[in-house]
Amino acid sequence: MPDAHPGRARRRRAVPDFPPLGTAPPLATPTGRAPDVSLARANTVLVLLAVAAFAVVTSEVLPVGLITVISTDLHRTNAEVGLLVTAYAAVVVATSIPLAHFTRSIPRRQLLSATLLVYVAGMLLASLGGGFAGLLAGRMLTAFAQAQFWAVVTATAAGLFPAHVRGRIVSRLLVGPAAAGLFGLPTATWLGQHFGWRAPFYVLACAGVVLAVLIALLVPRYKPADGAAARGVNPSMRRFVFILAITLTAILGTNTIGPYVTPYLRDVVGFPSSSFPVLFTASGIAGLVAMVMVGRYLDRLPMGMIAIGLGLLVVGWGGVAVAGTSKPAVVVLYCLAAFGVSFIVGGLANRALQTSPGSTDLGIATQGSFYNTGTALGSLVGSALLASRGPQSLPLVSAGILSLALILVGLERRFGGPRAR
Repeated sequence: MPDAHPGRARRRRAVPDFPPLGTAPPLATPTGRAPDVSLARANTVLVLLAVAAFAVVTSEVLPVGLITVISTDLHRTNAEVGLLVTAYAAVVVATSIPLAHFTRSIPRRQLLSATLLVYVAGMLLASLGGGFAGLLAGRMLTAFAQAQFWAVVTATAAGLFPAHVRGRIVSRLLVGPAAAGLFGLPTATWLGQHFGWRAPFYVLACAGVVLAVLIALLVPRYKPADGAAARGVNPSMRRFVFILAITLTAILGTNTIGPYVTPYLRDVVGFPSSSFPVLFTASGIAGLVAMVMVGRYLDRLPMGMIAIGLGLLVVGWGGVAVAGTSKPAVVVLYCLAAFGVSFIVGGLANRALQTSPGSTDLGIATQGSFYNTGTALGSLVGSALLASRGPQSLPLVSAGILSLALILVGLERRFGGPRAR
């Protein structure tokens, strides 16, 4: 429908910077039109989606904190339980793009609410299934919900705000997943250690029901193509392909050790299992601080933030390999690696949103598919190393793969094509 006050709309578009929270409505942009909602509601929805992302990511990383508890209870090896991460990622890889395609015309309010209810069903199946087969089936159903969630949530959140602050909005959304490392994983690990590994699954299932209801009430009703983030601001097939390659390599390297960090910390460094919640809290603080920090620079230095994050990861995991049994050094380097993860996760998501050559839903889904391919391959590599060479080999191999991702960032700058002005 045409704007009833075109002159007023043009004046709003001319505002040069993002207004302080609560002072003005969202702006229309050249790549789509922000839904006609107040900025207060847009920010409320952004917080709600960040909380939903917190829950989804906490459930995704549960095996990292509970691997030893689950393996003991279900009489499985650590390597076998680590393959839960592989199966989870494989489902996301297989379903992200098809789901984004077939649900592209469904209003986001209904789609996100239904997705969270599927997530709840998966969490309940995993905890009530009775054994490893039930846990695996529940994890795969939860992964199906995660694939749909991440295919649309980034564009849904960014689409409520102007295009020139997408990096800032993406980083605010990703504060939720970053907080999963600070609050979600340590809390879930503590719950699992004291009340059994099923307890955090029950808690997250309850949270999913509440979030589904709130999203159904608060997310604006609009067509997906009408969001302000329906198209990339600097579409480029060549740069988008580079982002996919960097995503695959970086996440492969990160997940070579990520799912198996607790066996490494326990068996190589000598930390007792009771210290894991504290260690996860420390790394979570580092990740959350990094995500808040990176949001200030993503719009200006999108590739620079990815390069810095990869550099921190190489130094962090390479240093852990050298530090051996020095507990203080390992803690510092482990937190440095967590700091770097937030830089690359925020940077890669933002850059995929910027350079998507077509629909950002499909672009983000494709990047998510490559992300989870890296997760699956990384956990497979880590599982093989854990079974054949032991956990002491993990950080050095991880640092080597991450170095390749850093080289790809340099190649993107050289061969990615002309840059947008």
